[in-house]
Amino acid sequence: GCGGAGISLLLFHNVDDNRRQDFDVVFTDNDESSLELSRFNCELNGIPSHRYRQKFLHWGTDSSCDGLFLEESKNGFNLVFATDVVYDLKFIPSLLSTAATLLERNGCFILSHVPRFCLPQNASHYNSDEHGEATNIIITDSPHGKLEQHIVSQAAMAGLVLVDTVRPHQVLKNSPTIEVRQSANTDTEQSSSSEPIQVITTDDMKEANAVVFVFQPSI
Repeated sequence: GCGGAGISLLLFHNVDDNRRQDFDVVFTDNDESSLELSRFNCELNGIPSHRYRQKFLHWGTDSSCDGLFLEESKNGFNLVFATDVVYDLKFIPSLLSTAATLLERNGCFILSHVPRFCLPQNASHYNSDEHGEATNIIITDSPHGKLEQHIVSQAAMAGLVLVDTVRPHQVLKNSPTIEVRQSANTDTEQSSSSEPIQVITTDDMKEANAVVFVFQPSI
């Protein structure tokens, strides 16, 4: 999806710092209007056009992946992001197989996940003996934990191994709130109110069972 993650990365690396290596971002979606909105957001944030591309991508279709590769990335991308895109159980295998296809040998697939549904009783569960070593990864036995197990199991079937699990409420425990503010539009007067649009707490993240999975191709 063409959410805010790619734009945030580009803005962060747009700082003049010689220690940072230039990189480009390919925004993907299966909705043309979302791609157009992503292009508009990049322009609105002053990101140079040579730093990004927007491409149509249909999960689970290798031919759709082929159009994403440039000469410099013909062996795959070193980083693939998917943020809050798992809304339907049936699309998990195609998402993971597409991520595996796009990755280079030592690349990472980062899946930011907020559960939108529970796993049905007849769905398969994760088995570390069957799908590789992941004994250092803590996944609870709650309904949301079982969904996480299912995602990890499906990833293994797609050729991806889980290397880390990050719980945002634990990482951000020293920053208990995150404020989302609206920048003043150049064509309108700045709002007199300095109140944030939204305040997200680490408790909110914990209650939502937010988690970030880090996968790599299995060797």
